[in-house]
Amino acid sequence: MRDWSDGKAYLHDLSGTDRRHPSVNAYGRLYGAPELSTDNFPVLDPAHNTATTFKASARDADTPTTHDDR
Repeated sequence: MRDWSDGKAYLHDLSGTDRRHPSVNAYGRLYGAPELSTDNFPVLDPAHNTATTFKASARDADTPTTHDDR
């Protein structure tokens, strides 16, 4: 078990391979799916025991959001 996301973000799921071909990306990075809790996507590299993030922005600047800027 690893804690590799932000303490304030809800990590919904993770992905590391294609279910139809489970040997794809063997020993590769795992990508978290935080849904609407944050724009920072967690990335875990189990081979090197490192956790990083990358900021994902919306393709369309007019995309609706549930984030309240108050």
